Amino acid sequence: MKRADQHDMVKVLKVLHKCKRFSVFEATGNSTIASMMNKLDGPYFERTGGSYPWLTVELTRKGLLLIGESVPDLPLPPPNVIDGKFGATKV
Repeated sequence: MKRADQHDMVKVLKVLHKCKRFSVFEATGNSTIASMMNKLDGPYFERTGGSYPWLTVELTRKGLLLIGESVPDLPLPPPNVIDGKFGATKV
């Protein structure tokens, strides 16, 4: 990836979604992509395996939503729990 693209969360996530893996060497080779990978790891993708230096990854629901991919439907709240204020549900 171009260095400028390494600053863009969406572009990085799209590459990870397509490739399903990344190299530890590439991810630590420069501070730009290293800091981006640290930011994305956990909330936006999860490590699923691989063998050194390649790590396999899968985007989380949050990561998929950020890049505009469809995600499995969430269960709907039971009826009559919507309080009408910003669509929030009462718990």
